[in-house]
Amino acid sequence: MTKTRIDHKQELVKLIKQSGYTYGVYEIFNDFLELTACTISNTVDPSHWQEREDRYIKVIKSYDKKHQQLFPQMFYHLVEALEHKTQTTGTEDVLGVIYHELELHRKEKAQYFTPQHLSDFMGMVALGDDGCKNSSPLPRYHKSAHTLRYSLYFQCRSGNLCRKST
Repeated sequence: MTKTRIDHKQELVKLIKQSGYTYGVYEIFNDFLELTACTISNTVDPSHWQEREDRYIKVIKSYDKKHQQLFPQMFYHLVEALEHKTQTTGTEDVLGVIYHELELHRKEKAQYFTPQHLSDFMGMVALGDDGCKNSSPLPRYHKSAHTLRYSLYFQCRSGNLCRKST
C-alpha cells in the first residue's frame, strides 16, 4: 500500500482561506505570522516573554473557538512544509510562495514575490560562482580612500571562508 504524501503548503493555504471567509485572508495570514513569531520567540528568548504572551492572548482572543483551533494546525503545516523542502530541494521561501498563492500581493503597488530560483540566479550573477555551493553570505564592509567598496565573505559548511569583492 502506497502512502500519499500530504502537501503541507497547500493544506496551510486551505486553512487560511477557510478562515478567511469569516475574518479576511489578509487578517488571518497576518495574525498567523504574529502568533507564530510569538510562539517561536517565547521558546528561545525569555527577555520579553510576558509582553509577547500578552500580545498572543490578545490576538487569539479576537477569534471564536473554532478558528482559534486552526492556528496550531496552520503552524504544524508550516513546520512540515519547511521540513519537507529542507529534506528534498533545500531552502525555499515557503511563506513567500503562500503569500503569493493567497494573492495578498498588491499589483497596484507593484508588490510581487520573486520566485526562489530567480533570487538564487540574481545572487549568483551579482556575486559570481566561486565554486562554493553550500555557503551563506556574511557581509563585511570597508572603505578605501576614494570609494566605498565591500567584500562578501561566505562561510562554507566545510569551514572554508570564501570572499567576493566588488
